[in-house]
Amino acid sequence: MQNLITAEMIKNRHSFIVLSLWLLPLVTIVLASFLLAEKQVQQAAFNWWYMVMLPIEVALISSCLLENDKKQNYFTLKLTPIPTLKICLAKILTGCSYLLFTNIIMMLLVLGVGSLFGKQLFLGQVLQATILLTVCFAWQIPLGMLLELKLPAIFTLIMMFIVNMFFASQTFAGSKTLWLIPFAIPARLMAAILGINPNGVLLAKNSFLHAKNVIFLGVLLTIALFGIFVVILGHYFKEDKL
Repeated sequence: MQNLITAEMIKNRHSFIVLSLWLLPLVTIVLASFLLAEKQVQQAAFNWWYMVMLPIEVALISSCLLENDKKQNYFTLKLTPIPTLKICLAKILTGCSYLLFTNIIMMLLVLGVGSLFGKQLFLGQVLQATILLTVCFAWQIPLGMLLELKLPAIFTLIMMFIVNMFFASQTFAGSKTLWLIPFAIPARLMAAILGINPNGVLLAKNSFLHAKNVIFLGVLLTIALFGIFVVILGHYFKEDKL
């Protein structure tokens, strides 16, 4: 499996996705630093990251993992002696590795601007946010790959971006019940960890969004969704479905 993951990374090493893994976090930090100066730069940068940039990144990752194979009409996959289900899993794990890497880059940049402008977040908060964002967005990688099998890449990108933005809004992620919609979970969990409303405004001291009892359920739901979409994608990755 490690060899297959390495092969996927080598295949993508000259693609835009590798550049975007550090470029999008950098753009987020630069914009937050330029627009907000010393005012809550860390919190604002993280908010913009999981509300706007990370959904774009996940969609790009999903499209990139299948781009070369799709151009060849999956001809290489059909001829390879390696089981296509194993290749499917390797692609998903490669995407998850990219997701973890770009979140780590964002974490390091957030900690860096904290040393420049003053800390608004503790190391523990930033570390928790990085882990939770990786876990709670991972299920969208097999989902995005599934969409990529059926739709042009630009449609996958636009669809995933719009759906994430819509359900991560204050109306859903800031609700007592609607946050259970999967796309709203990351923003809801970040409210509890970072003290930020989905709309970017700092939480009031008495806000129910401070409650951390939602974290376990949110993580459990997104892990379950990851498993479900891996199974569904694996079904479509069979030779007779490609």
